[in-house]
Order: sequence, then structure tokens, then C-alpha cells
Amino acid sequence: GNNYRFFLRWRHAAFAGNLIVIGAVLSFSVAAFKDAKELMWIIPLIASPVGLLLWIIDVRNRSLYHVANRAGKEIEDSEGIAGFYSKLISEDVALPKGTSVFSTWTQSLAIDILFLGSSVVMILLSLFFYINWGS
Repeated sequence: GNNYRFFLRWRHAAFAGNLIVIGAVLSFSVAAFKDAKELMWIIPLIASPVGLLLWIIDVRNRSLYHVANRAGKEIEDSEGIAGFYSKLISEDVALPKGTSVFSTWTQSLAIDILFLGSSVVMILLSLFFYINWGS
């Protein structure tokens, strides 16, 4: 249980951290627009790898918290109880695949889109700033 919660906390922290980086880039870009337009493109360029790095960490953590789920289920099975991990792995917790549009849109997919998308948007934003105001 502790391992499962540990790796989920990493996911939540990475999600919040990525949102903070996005907010900081926007804030610094607005400030740079007022004072140094020609250098504004550097801000999103420097921040662009953050989403990719957080995605790599999240993919690694996914496999680790799935291992924690399976280990918890094995312990519950050996004790003869159907507890949290047995229910979490069973089919009755999530929608069966293909029954709804939401059964294919998982939390992991949403996190993938956020992390990878933020990196791509940062690179595009940097390019836009460079074309319009770069030196």
C-alpha cells in the first residue's frame, strides 16, 4: 500500500509541477514582452524539455504502481480476502474496454497528452516568439 501511494504521489506532484512550469513560462514571457522582446523566445525553449522528462518519469512509475497493485492482490489472495487491490485490478472497477468513449480515454492518456503536449507547445511558442520578436 505504501509503495502504491508513493508512486501515485509522484504522478500528482509531476502533474502539478508541469502546470507550475507552464504558468511560470507564461508569466516570464509576459514580463519579457515588456522588457526584452528579442530574448523572449529563450524562456519556452528552456522549459520545453520539462514535459518530456516528466512523461518519462510517469511512464516508469506506471509500471511500478501496477507492480504494487499486483503484489497487493497476491497478498490479499493468499490471506483469502478480496480487498482494495483485488477490486482495483478486477474488471468491475473500470468500464470494460470499448463500451464507452471514456473507457479508452484513461488517466494515463490524459497525462501523456499534457506532458508531451506541453513540450511541443513550448517549442512552437519559442519558434513563434523567435520569428516575431527574435534577434
